[in-house]
Amino acid sequence: MKRDDNSGTGSWDVLCVGNAAWDITLRLDHQPADDEKVEAGEMWVGGGGPAANAAVACARLGLSSAFAGYLSRDPFGRAHRDELVSEGVDLALVSEGDAPMRVSTIYVKPDGRRSIVHRAPAVDQGDPTLPATVDWNARVVLFDGYQPRLSAAVLEEIERKRQGRRVGTGDRPRAGTPDPPAPSASPAAETVTVLDAGSVREGTRLLAGRVDHLVASWTFARDFTGRSEPGAAVEALSRVAPVAVVTLGEEGLVWARRDDSRAHALPAMEVSPVVDTTGAGDAFHAGYCAGLAWGLPFDEILDLARACGAAACTRLGARPSLPGRRRLSGLTLLGDGFEDSREDPGHPRDQQERNSF
Repeated sequence: MKRDDNSGTGSWDVLCVGNAAWDITLRLDHQPADDEKVEAGEMWVGGGGPAANAAVACARLGLSSAFAGYLSRDPFGRAHRDELVSEGVDLALVSEGDAPMRVSTIYVKPDGRRSIVHRAPAVDQGDPTLPATVDWNARVVLFDGYQPRLSAAVLEEIERKRQGRRVGTGDRPRAGTPDPPAPSASPAAETVTVLDAGSVREGTRLLAGRVDHLVASWTFARDFTGRSEPGAAVEALSRVAPVAVVTLGEEGLVWARRDDSRAHALPAMEVSPVVDTTGAGDAFHAGYCAGLAWGLPFDEILDLARACGAAACTRLGARPSLPGRRRLSGLTLLGDGFEDSREDPGHPRDQQERNSF
């Protein structure tokens, strides 16, 4: 297995650890019946995967971001690598090999809901590990629960540095300022860890009780806790991690803290039209991590995350839907002070739309 860059240093606002995939997204006008052949009304092809999408979304929000995971040498992997580089995502912790890329075919229905079929590789995706030759630190680390061996190595490195380094006291941007600067990544002693827990699997079980923020889907929360009601589930999760959030799609979210285990609820932010919900969770997690990196109050972190998730529902395909700051401001999901002069790159293959922001 070959490293994208097997030596040097890396310092980022957000490091996203886990899965990269290649998405084939098809818009359908109805759910096909048995033996029915249907023609897709629209198609988008490009990079995907929870951690890779979150890294792109963080970069579009103006943060320095990196992806740690596996990229194949096959055509899908090469194309995805080029996309990540074009978005400004650092690949110093990427491994590459001959095992094929994960490919996802996504069928989007008229109401924006979707069905996803994965082609998982016949062997583990290179079984990536953390390179000992790269000295890195990050203000926030997001795990998506894939690549458990790599995730465990990253978490162990964070825990080791927490014990061995003095906590710094850098200035944090004030909430609501028109142009909050993207911070320099802090020493790992200050690193905040977040788990995107989409479903119960080896990696999410491994990480759930070891991260600072457990941000889970309702599927994970229900299956992991055995609770049938979101409030009870998030209260149970707050005893697993210091902060727990359960996302409920169009129903919004519930959250609880370990020091106050009562469930609190927030509605979803409304956007229209809802085109495709693929990538909404990835955008939510990116907004959540951005808020943590900027040192925002918790209520503003949740507002930013909800806005990012809602904005991601307005375009076809996960990667094109990931919003930048200008697009969020244009959708009026956040206060006027959020927009700044940074470019909102959109998708690199959509130059005309990108320039219209």
